[in-house]
Amino acid sequence: MGHSPLEAHGCGRLYELPPLSTISDLARWLLQEEAGVQALLDVPFGVFGHSLGAITAYEFTRLLIAQRLP
Repeated sequence: MGHSPLEAHGCGRLYELPPLSTISDLARWLLQEEAGVQALLDVPFGVFGHSLGAITAYEFTRLLIAQRLP
């Protein structure tokens, strides 16, 4: 089992992009095609984070449920 860490705007390889201003914006961005998450949704997965990442993981999971995604 592997893992696929994600990076947010303003960090890592996305450093040049302006940071997103809210957790909700970040969670919504994760579901956009350019985030690369859509390709990972066809296999069993877990969502977790620490501190701010945990809040983001929670919001992301709420969006998955609201959009009836796996």
